[in-house]
Amino acid sequence: FPSIIEETARGRAEARQSTQLADLLALTAQLEVPTYAAQSYSMVDLDNLPAPGATTLANYVFPTVKLTGEPIQTFGVLAKILITRQALTNDDRNLVRAAVNAFLAAAHRNEMKTLAALLEANATLEDGTALFATAKGNLVTAALDSGGLASAFAALRETPVESGDPADAACSAILVHSDDEVDTLELVEALPEPRRPRVVATANLATAGAWYVFASPITHPAIGRVRMVGAPESAVTFGGMVDATQRDPVTGEIREYPGVALEATHNVGYSVLSRIGVVKCSKT
Repeated sequence: FPSIIEETARGRAEARQSTQLADLLALTAQLEVPTYAAQSYSMVDLDNLPAPGATTLANYVFPTVKLTGEPIQTFGVLAKILITRQALTNDDRNLVRAAVNAFLAAAHRNEMKTLAALLEANATLEDGTALFATAKGNLVTAALDSGGLASAFAALRETPVESGDPADAACSAILVHSDDEVDTLELVEALPEPRRPRVVATANLATAGAWYVFASPITHPAIGRVRMVGAPESAVTFGGMVDATQRDPVTGEIREYPGVALEATHNVGYSVLSRIGVVKCSKT
């Protein structure tokens, strides 16, 4: 048992360094919530902050704080990783590590699928306008070439905030369909090294007809990745040994598994926080 617990802890540490998780972190703001209850995460914008200048009692201003939060949707998976008696007898650490890492990989694949679906749904936000809208400045027609990249970067900077001023957000990541991964990497390679955004590719986008540019989720959080307070960055936690019974998916019969089960949970949610900081580019 001590070796199993050790390998579980190692699996969690490896997850924090995985490429899958790093891609998700590059695109989303990391938020924590205390409960599973339906809620919204409040974003704040100041709609009338003046340009910097000499401050006196006569020109103090009172910025209006506007809440722009959108509803948070949370999903969870509770699983039992079954470990045979033979593996326990043999102290098979590699098998336990492989099982833990397989759960982590599946969890983060599901997250990317959820994120892609959220972007492509283009839901109507609280202001009555779709997430991506030409009138809001974050929906543009741009081929995936150097000219299109320039248009996308410009749109990211020019998208207006509540005050009407441009957001002036710099691109930190590009999300593309897997078919466009190599071409996008070549485009980014031509940029000066300090300004190269991260390229994230996924087969979960419905088509290769659209791509997205993101500002830093730290300064311009557009999509929130929500996990429970105290959960690791991977949003995956491993508990202790639990009952190793299984329910037959066909007959419903409860059967005893010849071994033990390690409890694994993946609780995470995704929410649109703001349209500032993300631009959708349609190739046609």
